[in-house]
Amino acid sequence: MPELLTADHIFDIALIFISGFAVFYCWLLSRRLKNLQSLDTGLGASIVSLTDAIKKTNQAAMEARASTVETVKTLKDLLRDAEDALPQIEARLESLRYSQRNAQNKQDELNAILEKSVDPALQNAKATSQSLLQIVTEIKKFEAKTSSKKSKEG
Repeated sequence: MPELLTADHIFDIALIFISGFAVFYCWLLSRRLKNLQSLDTGLGASIVSLTDAIKKTNQAAMEARASTVETVKTLKDLLRDAEDALPQIEARLESLRYSQRNAQNKQDELNAILEKSVDPALQNAKATSQSLLQIVTEIKKFEAKTSSKKSKEG
């Protein structure tokens, strides 16, 4: 009776089984590799989005650099203008201080003149008003006397 399963048969079956398993494993790896390489999903999509992000970051950095350079230039121009205007401002401030000192001196002179002339004029006006009050009082007394004489005569 011939033996059904000989060592060669077992070896052939094992080889077929291992070959089938290898084919299945290669097919599975192939699918996974395709999924990784896909630009819609997987590693390919990640690489594409990362590349886009790097491009946008580089573009933003260039724009920021250009803006910064322009801002620095503007600030340098403004600083130079301020430094150029500084002597004029200092001269005007000195002129204002000089004018203020002159005005204060003139005010002091006017105060002195006013004290010299206004005080005596006030004293004179006060004396004149007192004299006028005395005259008015005398007139009223005289009128009172004359009106009482007329009433007695009448």
